[in-house]
Formats: sequence, structure tokens, C-alpha cells
Amino acid sequence: MKKVSKTKTFGILTLLFLVIAVVWLSDFPTYWKVKQGNIVDYNAVEAFTLKKGDVVEGTVDMVLGATAEEYSTQFGIRTSDDSTKLFYVLWMDNDNFILYETANKSVYDTMDTITDETFAYLDSLSVAEESGDYEDLVVPTTTYHLEGVVEKVPAEIQQYFREWYEEGIGDDFDARCEPVLIRHMDLERISTLMICGIVFAVLGIVCGILTLVFWRKSKQDATSEW
Repeated sequence: MKKVSKTKTFGILTLLFLVIAVVWLSDFPTYWKVKQGNIVDYNAVEAFTLKKGDVVEGTVDMVLGATAEEYSTQFGIRTSDDSTKLFYVLWMDNDNFILYETANKSVYDTMDTITDETFAYLDSLSVAEESGDYEDLVVPTTTYHLEGVVEKVPAEIQQYFREWYEEGIGDDFDARCEPVLIRHMDLERISTLMICGIVFAVLGIVCGILTLVFWRKSKQDATSEW
């Protein structure tokens, strides 16, 4: 069996460690905002003021279900019944709607529960308005602590969102729906990710130096043999 050179081994490790570091350190701007306390209050934000890169935190108590999903495929065929990512419609305190992207299955359950309670509330509200008796209102009781980062909505997801809204609510999509989404992120874990990213960056640099050292040594050995 042909022996793999140290140059090639450390070269592969360099690439691997640096790729991991880049992925984990890509959220550094978010980490810095969290560290500086630059977090937007979801429950106090004004309509159409959220912008890409904002870190958001607050309490969600009104959800209108998922309007789009992503799932695993192979050769264009769906390979799993489970969604790899869902886009829920949040009814904000400013009376606008915004998408919340999450791949966390435990969050799915909470969002689905709030969705059921939201529609039960809307049904009871219609009954109460007709009867004039508001004591029978079924107010939602489940809440969700939202943490996330604001991002641009992918064009395809935005189209699904628009179709869902226009079929179920009305024709004022641009006046009521935020042009951005909130991507789920655990703000408590982001410091750990940054530390891990730095560690892998250092390992990548060390392996890169060793790659160069062994490469030069192999060149010198080849010259000596000649």
C-alpha cells in the first residue's frame, strides 16, 4: 500500500480545519451584536424597520401556521416525510406578519400548538363579535421565546408566502407582510461556536505551516537524491 505523504496529510487537514472555521465564524457579526447588547425587541419593533443582520429577541404568542417547507430529496424525489426546515407566519405586535425560519423539531411542536390556539382565538372572537359576549374568548396561553437573525427572504419562499396570504387573508400583502424573515438562532450557544471556530482556525494555520515545512523538506530530499 502506498504511504500517504505528510505534506498531503497535513494539506488535507489544513483545508478541512479552515473550512470548518469559516463556517462557524460566519456568524461573528451576530456574536458581536449580542456581545454589545445590540438586540432588537421583537415585541416593540415598528413595522418595516427590521433589516438584514439585525439580532431579534422576544415573545411570540400568535402564529398562523407554516407557509413553506424544505425537505430532503434524491434525484428530485422526496426521501423523508419530515421537514428539514419550516417557515412559520408570525403575527407581530405591530399587526404585521413575518416569516420565522427554523429547523428545530421541538420548535415545530411549540409553533404548531400556538397556531392551534391562535385559530381557536380567532374563531371565538368571531362568535363573540356576533353575540356581543366577550367572556367566551379563548385567549392563547402558549408562548415561545424567539431568538434569531434577520435575513432576506428567498424568492421562492416569498412567492409561497404571497400566495398563502392572498388566498387566506387579502390582497394587501405588501402593506402587511415584512420583506425579511427571522432565522432561528440560539443566542446562548453563539459564544461557544465562536470559540470552536477560533480553535479550528488556529489548527488550520498550524497544519498549514506543517504542510509548508514538510513540502520544503520533501523538495530538499529530492534535490539531495539527485
